[in-house]
Amino acid sequence: MEVSIKDKRPTWVLPALVSVMTLVGLMSLVELPVPPGRDQGIFLYHGWGLIEGLVPYRDMWDHKPPGIYFLYAIALKLLGHRYVAVNMLDIFWRLATVAAIYLVAARLYGRREGLIAAIFYGIWAAVIGSGFWWTAQAEGFMVLPLALSVYYYFKDEIAANALSGICVAAAMLLKTTAFLMLVFLLAHILITPRKTWEPFPKRSKALSFLFGIIVVAAPLSLYFLFSYAFDDLWKTVVTFNLYHSEVTFPISEFFRKFRFLFYFFPPFWLAVWIKAALDPEEKKEHAGFVTVWLIVTLLMVLVQRKYFLYHFFILIGPAAVLAARGLGIILDYVFSRNVFLKRALVGFVTALWIIGGTAHWIRWVYWPYPIHYRSFEFMSGKIVKGEYFGRFIDPKGDLNLVEDRAVAAYVRDRTRPEDKVLVWGFEPLVNFWAGRLAPTRFISNYPLTFKPSHGATIRLREKWRKAFIEEIQKTPPIYIAVVHHDINALENESSDEKLKEFPEFENFIANNYARETQIGDFELYRKK
Repeated sequence: MEVSIKDKRPTWVLPALVSVMTLVGLMSLVELPVPPGRDQGIFLYHGWGLIEGLVPYRDMWDHKPPGIYFLYAIALKLLGHRYVAVNMLDIFWRLATVAAIYLVAARLYGRREGLIAAIFYGIWAAVIGSGFWWTAQAEGFMVLPLALSVYYYFKDEIAANALSGICVAAAMLLKTTAFLMLVFLLAHILITPRKTWEPFPKRSKALSFLFGIIVVAAPLSLYFLFSYAFDDLWKTVVTFNLYHSEVTFPISEFFRKFRFLFYFFPPFWLAVWIKAALDPEEKKEHAGFVTVWLIVTLLMVLVQRKYFLYHFFILIGPAAVLAARGLGIILDYVFSRNVFLKRALVGFVTALWIIGGTAHWIRWVYWPYPIHYRSFEFMSGKIVKGEYFGRFIDPKGDLNLVEDRAVAAYVRDRTRPEDKVLVWGFEPLVNFWAGRLAPTRFISNYPLTFKPSHGATIRLREKWRKAFIEEIQKTPPIYIAVVHHDINALENESSDEKLKEFPEFENFIANNYARETQIGDFELYRKK
């Protein structure tokens, strides 16, 4: 299955790729000052907690796989204890992914398609990844290991097959839905007939691939086992997520967002499929492989049944590779010896589609965000941070970064670094900005307030509630902040209303705390 990047590399390839990466880097600069949203706040707390010696799931609750927490910890450790460090990592990671997408498309179709795919991926990733809520999400980080898994898969070396497995395992550490990619690649190894020139039997390739998976899974499993956290990991990432998958959005939301994000690409995909069907010289297995890769990423979105915009990030990789080949086919036709009028018409329509589609995408998707948030004014020093953060306020009251910062400053000024602060809501970002750890693993109230749908999750929620009360009794926080008006996509009641459904905690506050002040939607209670 060896597919080589043909011929000696032309001198223009490296400068062209660097130019593409430079363009993507410049487009991504608008992300640099964008403050964290709710998800990023949870990940920041986990990254900080890892640096402080805490263990995910045992000491910090969230239902994502652990990969995203380790990435945030690396960013905070290497680039400083600030949210901008994560945005910097996100941008560097995006540029590395542009290079990986180039490698994949170049290996399958040639350097021209590699550069086209890099351009398509880079522009679309910079646009989606620079919007608030969408920065530094697990799906954005997943594209790199998924792309590299394909790149190494198409190298007929046992070590490369192991590297492909390692990359798939790395993607699974970011989102368990990447298991579908594992199934796809393993099935492709076992089902695809062995070519006469392939040096290794299918069994050896499959075992090498699985060895790569084990190389990642084994040490991480041992880490959680020896940290006495494996049971917590299982109950959170597996048992709880089986419930969490029941919180669904209508399928119409999927089609609406897919059309919004990917309307530009299907004409180029169609060119690939037509060419594969009609031309015996076209590499049908490559067209089929990339098409199935695209379908697998679609399934990764569909099985979650949430359809948040950042979930679609993983589609951009195969979408760009397949579209790059489609544009390459069109270019071959335009510069062929066919009838001039036909070639001119195809070239004109293609150019119009590319220019119009890209301009529309940048004008109506990319450009409005820095203008609305006033990012350019903030980066140039024309407005201060408080005014800039004031642009990131959910009109429904779901999130208010100005209030988050104000509460963080308030409790930081009235507590010692070793004191604990509990936020009853979805705002561990307050803890991160205040530099005060929570007294419990339950840094958000979601695992304590979700509506259980069957016996296993009913028992799990009650177990977690009991553990929560025991943990805050053992280490009472100096402050408890109860959040109002924080209804969101997962909870249809605010945290102060949810408090009334948890009488043990409500009584704990009443008996041990006195109301001190209110800052926006945050009602603060201080220990008596």
